Amino acid sequence: MAPAGEAWRKSIGLDPKLELYSSDQSHPALEGSYLTACVIYEVLFGKSVIGNTYTAGMLKYPTEFLQQVADDVVNDSLEVWNIGKFDPCKITTSEGHFKEKNTRIYPNPVKDELIISSSGEMDENSIKIRITGMTGRRYELKDLFSDKVDVSHLPAGMYFLEILTGNIKKEALKFIKQ
Repeated sequence: MAPAGEAWRKSIGLDPKLELYSSDQSHPALEGSYLTACVIYEVLFGKSVIGNTYTAGMLKYPTEFLQQVADDVVNDSLEVWNIGKFDPCKITTSEGHFKEKNTRIYPNPVKDELIISSSGEMDENSIKIRITGMTGRRYELKDLFSDKVDVSHLPAGMYFLEILTGNIKKEALKFIKQ
């Protein structure tokens, strides 16, 4: 989770005169977009945005202030935001490798049933799957008995289907539940 809303709340609390909203009070102003981008940068790359030279054309203040707010919010509660539990930059497709062979899931997005396809051998007797939401919530861990996985009970959103042998994660495939 990227806690952009919390960063906005903190920024407004510390400096209510700094306008994060555009004149329609519904869309972000440049400063609001910059603050959100700083939060997302910290979450995705695991690096502090403080001292970043990109200013979006803004003056020293509010640039440094917004960088500090983003850094404070992200690093204040890493556990609350589930930051560091997943590396979203490394899991980018619904395809992976299992025993050096391609594994994929489809259809993606899915409504009721995912199908796991692998050009390698998958011994269903020793494989478990775990479905985890983007917030880190684990929905299920079960043995894989066929190439089909029922996901009809999941709420709409983005998930990771992790394929495990024993307790060792072999794959993490991203899918979207409609």
